[in-house]
Amino acid sequence: MYGVKAVANDIEVKPGTSRSDPEIATDIVQAMRINVVVPDDKLKITTREGFVTLEGEVDRYFQRDVAEGCARNVAGVRGITNLIEVKPKPATASSGELRAKIEDALKRMPR
Repeated sequence: MYGVKAVANDIEVKPGTSRSDPEIATDIVQAMRINVVVPDDKLKITTREGFVTLEGEVDRYFQRDVAEGCARNVAGVRGITNLIEVKPKPATASSGELRAKIEDALKRMPR
């Protein structure tokens, strides 16, 4: 465009549904409760203007991803910040049990 030195683009995209933050948070909690993989009792969900923050701890990485997926599929969610930490539970097997399992596995391996 001849002579144009600057363009201001003030477009704001708003979701098609106008849902309140409490409605969004309630639906996210419900989605997590339906999905048995997500320990919703260990997570905290915060919403502000449709932007969701997930916090808490889970035992496995896939649980973190599934929790984010549950939130992403709720109508009215504009963005997600996933701060869920993965902290695996310590192994419950004793060192003797672990050694026996490894030795058994090695015996089963073809040579």
